[in-house]
Amino acid sequence: AYADGQKNQNFAEMQFRSKAYEDAWMSSEAAIKAYNNAYDIAKGGKVLPEYYTVRLIPDRRDSFWRIAEYDFVYGDPWKWRILYEANKHLIPDPNNPDLIEPGLKFKIPSLAGEKRSGEWQPK
Repeated sequence: AYADGQKNQNFAEMQFRSKAYEDAWMSSEAAIKAYNNAYDIAKGGKVLPEYYTVRLIPDRRDSFWRIAEYDFVYGDPWKWRILYEANKHLIPDPNNPDLIEPGLKFKIPSLAGEKRSGEWQPK
């Protein structure tokens, strides 16, 4: 988590120097989020969900990409493959990561030592 913060901070500084201010702002926010996450992990505080049940969302269907981008999962859609590899045995065609169905319960592998327990519940 701390390394992600450093990476995003470096991006933000580079973008700021090249006058891409909006991109720099977004990278700065991502860096702060990653640093806060690292702090929570170091303090042994924040516990994230260990399981996620795929939902039917008409306007924005769940996919490995979208699930990975949720803050309580990884906060990074590019980490979708981690979810896919851990759960491909549950999907109808294990060779097709685009074919997931509502009701499937996916395990969220822990990264960087974060604590995971229980199942995510929508508010």
